[in-house]
Amino acid sequence: EAGVGKAGTLEPFLFAVDHCFPIRGQGTVITGTVLSGTIRISSPISFPNLGAGHDRKVKSMQAFHKSVQQASSGDRAGLCVPGLDPKLIERGLACSPGTVLLFDAALALVRRVRYFGGNIGHNSKYHLSVGHCTVMCTAQFFGEKEVAAEGVGASEVDCPRSPRAGASLGG
Repeated sequence: EAGVGKAGTLEPFLFAVDHCFPIRGQGTVITGTVLSGTIRISSPISFPNLGAGHDRKVKSMQAFHKSVQQASSGDRAGLCVPGLDPKLIERGLACSPGTVLLFDAALALVRRVRYFGGNIGHNSKYHLSVGHCTVMCTAQFFGEKEVAAEGVGASEVDCPRSPRAGASLGG
């Protein structure tokens, strides 16, 4: 659901999930911080990391152990969402349906970390982290001379569509 932002514009609902747990007979409680917008009881909520078919409605919510009817940008809250498997939820985002779109590829300016001693090569596999999501990606570098000379170059990163694929950290 959209909420009014500081500049008077409508903002989509975005919620940073930091924890979740099941409550028998009620549903799954996700806790976190509202990054933008507003959420109300019975509002639809989406979990982009899970893909299609996981949209639900908020059954109830609490802020600091008190029941509330809504939560807005900056608020910490616990949202009870029925019919959601807590084993599927990790840190990540919850949002208004259609707010967060998944992508298959990205174009980015990259800089080599000077303390990294390994080789950086065309079509190599890397872990890409955006927010709390990490996926395996294949990097295709444009301007490899610039990368070799200054550690700067453009890169197209080919990412799997599901953010859950290859979600481990490390080499």
